[in-house]
Amino acid sequence: MKPALALAPGALLVLLACAPQPGPSGAGTANRRAIFVSFDAMNEERVRTTVAPDAIPNLLRFFDEASCADGARPMWPSVTAASHAALWTGVYGNVNGVVANAQVPLPWSEFSLTELRSGFEPRELRAEPIWITAARAGRSVVGHHVTQAGEPGRWRPGGGRDTALVRRDSAALADLRLLLLNGYAGGPEPRLLTAERNPAKPATAWRQIERLGPVGVPLREVSWAIGPDSLHALFFGPDQYREVIVSAY
Repeated sequence: MKPALALAPGALLVLLACAPQPGPSGAGTANRRAIFVSFDAMNEERVRTTVAPDAIPNLLRFFDEASCADGARPMWPSVTAASHAALWTGVYGNVNGVVANAQVPLPWSEFSLTELRSGFEPRELRAEPIWITAARAGRSVVGHHVTQAGEPGRWRPGGGRDTALVRRDSAALADLRLLLLNGYAGGPEPRLLTAERNPAKPATAWRQIERLGPVGVPLREVSWAIGPDSLHALFFGPDQYREVIVSAY
């Protein structure tokens, strides 16, 4: 059976669905989600001067109404792989192991300076990313297009992999509550889903449909293969097909 729980994808996003916590009276509170979105290389001044305000009203509301930091000390060099590794782990490259988009792998004694490895690869990460921490804490996590997502690769200071940590993190990655989609690590080629190749059919196996709210159209689903696995999309809406959720189960 497929659960009716999914995420609308965004750019470099991690979503943590937290378990209910009891309030002062002992009653459980509603489920809450923490959403972490990174817009690579976005600059507020550039956005305001190059994009029409009516084209991005909700984004501008973040700048105008949300809490903002006066400044930040980014990872240096502030390239995509290293900067996001710092965001996911909370430590800079001297600790998390990612210092460039392409870098010499560790330990240096086993590789030459001409050998480069992508800083986007998960095996370059030597500190625990937030999705592993959350999964080990029993939280449901979805990561869309996050750098360094995948099978972990930790190194001891003296060389060699810490197999105990690799096994622990591999177990977290295998948890059904953790779903990572990472185009940085390769995978199936992009393709277009068409009505001819992926015909919609009545959706009958989805659970917890009541969580969708008012639905005034027959539920329809589309499925497609992704490598050895598959994804399923559920289309619904109050009066027409305006919304979709995607699930791996």
